[in-house]
Amino acid sequence: MTPKEHLSRVKRLYDLIQDIKAEINMLNSTRDGLTGMSFDKELVQTSLTDTGLENQIILIEQKESRLKELEKEYQLVRADVEKRIEKIKLEQERKVLILRYLQFKEWSEICQEMNRTQDAVFSLLKRSLNHYIC
Repeated sequence: MTPKEHLSRVKRLYDLIQDIKAEINMLNSTRDGLTGMSFDKELVQTSLTDTGLENQIILIEQKESRLKELEKEYQLVRADVEKRIEKIKLEQERKVLILRYLQFKEWSEICQEMNRTQDAVFSLLKRSLNHYIC
């Protein structure tokens, strides 16, 4: 695995977690809309069969379980990446990796924050990736 691939795992896990959270919210909204109720409100009408509602609840529980697993994995991967970045000697090399791979900033934001041109930031990134040990 290359340093860039190793660092990119944090963002991939983060994005996956966000996607699953969105799915859970959509499933909860669908369940609430189809049953005519929310868990904090009283029943208005019921349009799902008991089996359909049970399936919806099971699916939500599966997604929530997967979310917990991914959040644990994300914390471990992020902590590992942070530890490896800390080992890089030059502060500016650490900073570009943190901004890009832990704070998920766009290149334009990184350039502005570091007060450097895009070419200078890319050059710094290349050097920092050479010092990142995975």
